[in-house]
Amino acid sequence: MLLLLTLACATRVAPTIDAEESARYPAVLAESVQTDGTVDYAGLRRERASVAAYVASLAEGEGPAGEEGLAEAINAYNAFVLLGVLDQSIGESVQELRVALFPQGGAGFFVGLRFHYRGQWLSLRALENKHIRAGYKDPRIHAAINCASAGCPPLSAQLYSEEGLDAQLEHAMGRFIAERNRIEDEKAVFSQIFEWFESDFVDWGEAENLCEYAARYDPAYAALAESGCPHRFEPYDWSLNQAE
Repeated sequence: MLLLLTLACATRVAPTIDAEESARYPAVLAESVQTDGTVDYAGLRRERASVAAYVASLAEGEGPAGEEGLAEAINAYNAFVLLGVLDQSIGESVQELRVALFPQGGAGFFVGLRFHYRGQWLSLRALENKHIRAGYKDPRIHAAINCASAGCPPLSAQLYSEEGLDAQLEHAMGRFIAERNRIEDEKAVFSQIFEWFESDFVDWGEAENLCEYAARYDPAYAALAESGCPHRFEPYDWSLNQAE
């Protein structure tokens, strides 16, 4: 009964399919995402039809498998987040949204909103955890999906693709390590993403500790890895990743 009540209270996002508008989405994304990974939401709002049509194009049918499937799922997650920000009129942070029984603080946005993806109505949390993480077990996905917040890894201005996926994920993780993490007072200062998903980086990444994983992208972390990886986690910045 509780499950049925919870599902009934979720907000379903179901835009209309428009092939021409959907085809414009890669160009709209490239124009809206700035070089620092922030988003020009005012400009993107004028192109909402393209974002919505791309989201609608992912609703039905059987999704691809393998690397093509992972690329599509990452693209879907990022597009769902962008459409959620636009349609829910997010002003300062995705944490401000309340959806029926789902409170502010993240649950409203990441659990309360449901998107139609390949025949299923999924929350962002379900898409991330049950489909992307559980389905592919690649720690680099944490640098590729974006939650519309300043603390997130920078959003890519290009869609992920099957052909270039490995290189794109490597680039995303390298950029995430460089721009959202640092070494300070002989300690690593990691994004809280490394705290929340530590086992993904250590187990799936086959690393002894977080510093060893980070050292694959920045050799400066190697010495810390050998000394037990002294570190702390930076409080997450949930302010909207709005371009200045």
